[in-house]
Amino acid sequence: MDEELLNADEIQGNILAGFNKDHQVFLFLRMQRDPASITAIRAWLRAISPQISSLSEVHRFNELFREMRARLAHDPMGFAATWLNIAFSASALEALTSAGEVAQFSDSFFRDGLATRAGDLRDPADPTHEGHPNNWVVGGPKNEADILLIVASDRPNALAERVTQLKAMLSQTVDPVTGVAPGNALTVIWEQAGETLPQPLTGHEHFGFKDGISQPGVRGLVRREPPEPVTKRLIDPEKFPQTDPLLPEFAQPGQPLVWPGQFVFGYKRQNRNDARNPPAAPNDIMMSCPEWGRNGSYLVLRRLRQDVPAFRTFMRAEAERLRSKPGFSGMTAERLASLLTGRWPSGAPLMRAATQDDPKLARNRFANNFFQYVENSPGPFALKPDVAHDADDFALSRRDKKGVTCPLAAHVRKVNPRDTVTEQGRSQDTLTRMILRRGIPFGPTCPGELETTALEMSSSETELKAQRGLIFLCYQTSIENQFAFLQRNWANHESNPSSGGGEDPLIGAGAEANGRHRFVEIRSVENTAETLNLPADWVVATGGGFFFSPSISAIHDVLGRTVS
Repeated sequence: MDEELLNADEIQGNILAGFNKDHQVFLFLRMQRDPASITAIRAWLRAISPQISSLSEVHRFNELFREMRARLAHDPMGFAATWLNIAFSASALEALTSAGEVAQFSDSFFRDGLATRAGDLRDPADPTHEGHPNNWVVGGPKNEADILLIVASDRPNALAERVTQLKAMLSQTVDPVTGVAPGNALTVIWEQAGETLPQPLTGHEHFGFKDGISQPGVRGLVRREPPEPVTKRLIDPEKFPQTDPLLPEFAQPGQPLVWPGQFVFGYKRQNRNDARNPPAAPNDIMMSCPEWGRNGSYLVLRRLRQDVPAFRTFMRAEAERLRSKPGFSGMTAERLASLLTGRWPSGAPLMRAATQDDPKLARNRFANNFFQYVENSPGPFALKPDVAHDADDFALSRRDKKGVTCPLAAHVRKVNPRDTVTEQGRSQDTLTRMILRRGIPFGPTCPGELETTALEMSSSETELKAQRGLIFLCYQTSIENQFAFLQRNWANHESNPSSGGGEDPLIGAGAEANGRHRFVEIRSVENTAETLNLPADWVVATGGGFFFSPSISAIHDVLGRTVS
């Protein structure tokens, strides 16, 4: 089926293309609701809308950057950009439009807000717990943000300069009719920096694992003539034609293509019964939202603090305990952490590197995400002749229905079960749950390493307990059926999607009734099983929000409209 032409000048750039910058700042803003302030805020939106980075702008930069890096064999020197995107809470949209228009957004999670629905995600119910919304640094009942500004740059100095300029614009916000500044019409209530971690953890998160490897491909064109898809198609269709509608089509090995309506309003959505063709019914093509919501997307932001010392301590202690158990004599802290993650620290998947890490496999982007869980993997897909690549001569993934190679509850298996027939009835349904992740770490790296306590013992308590973690962002057109589904139905569930195995050990949450304890089952090659009881959360939500990222024209013409 022909793919749609995306309105690349209207869609904000971080949604489908991704900023992918090493330096980012998130400005959380609070609005005043009096008439003079609303008028001034609308004027500010009209002024700032030309600065919003579009899909067209970001896609062009990213493609040129990739071409130059491939030619030079290193990142191009001096090739840099600084970008801005914006998103709004339901409450902010109501103040700028009307309650009736916001009611047209069918997603109840978005309308209610993150703090209200935190219990549905199993965030802590104890009001004294750090993860309870009352204690969040931003996004709780008393410090909920109305507007989120995302500023990203290749250079820290350029980022700082842009943030300073944006703050100056906020302080200069005035009523365009009276020329009077209403005072605090827009206030920064929280500023959060995000930074790619330094070597040797560049590209990794704080627990030490490579991040951002698996992303869905997006169907749709950014240009019709000549055809230019938003996600490049690198597989040779002549050598690996796939005609079975139940099988996904891939942009590159391991990257299934998903219809753009899963991520941006107004386009064809994924069919849970057919991996390749969108639903025929018009009601399935566009989720309910105001007409001006077209080319917009829901944004989920979660500030996730990571307790690295507790994570390491558990892995060391449990690895030592397991070494005395039949079938687990060679267990190490690194192997155990990899079993719970589903990948080795380098990013090499367990399904293709079952017994030890393989950095060479991890570096091969056409092999490191090409695997299945339930059935044997097909032979490597042949790439188009003009695609430069290293050969995929690594061991292929083999059937692992019981979770011997990769535990059923491993993080990457929980949130993307691939060819698994889930509790929803079909493996194709997994494609409808996918999200576009745009996270970045925050805070200093933790002294020490996974296998030894030497550095940790010589570090101060302040260093070990510093605030560090991940600013998790994702885009979708249904928070309820995508982000929240992944958290509630799979990560937090001991049986779904793979008929057992326990909760997701990294982002899953146990029920309050059992003290939030979770469990994970791992198996040895001799198929002996051991159950690991996880007594504490290593990842704790400490802020965030549910937002909507409108089209660029909607920011100017609808939210920033002048009212006579």
